[in-house]
Amino acid sequence: MQQDACVRGDLCRPPLSAADAAENPRTSITIGRYVLISPGATIHPPHRVLRGGEVAYYPMKIGENVFIGPGAFVSAASMGSHVWIGKGAVIGNGVIIQDVVKILEGSVLAAGMVVPHGFVVGGRPARLLGELPAGWGVSGATGEAGEWVEGGELRELIRSIK
Repeated sequence: MQQDACVRGDLCRPPLSAADAAENPRTSITIGRYVLISPGATIHPPHRVLRGGEVAYYPMKIGENVFIGPGAFVSAASMGSHVWIGKGAVIGNGVIIQDVVKILEGSVLAAGMVVPHGFVVGGRPARLLGELPAGWGVSGATGEAGEWVEGGELRELIRSIK
């Protein structure tokens, strides 16, 4: 997580009882390995407004090797692994993003949208623009010139940040 990024993991529903706490942990956001949250990005668990104005927050799961670009706002229900979210993208409440997905810069995904495995998404409102080429992101952590490969493993990129 980089400077000025905001992860709102404090927004969680308290357990109803001790038994409920054992079955449903209070953790509202689960983040996998090698996730890079860029400066100015906001991660907010999905929510719903109940009768009487009370807000219920739901768990959010972020997979491994996920890049969240600068200034992005994410309120997805779940994100798979090898997901790349561009600068300034807005991911609506309860969106489900499967593995190996690229969301273009400035895209706005409507609440409840499901993005299937292996697609490029873009636009305002976002729509499926096409499939990712075979082998996208599987080149490993670095390209031929020692640069990070979009959609690849983020371990070396994260280690290089100071």
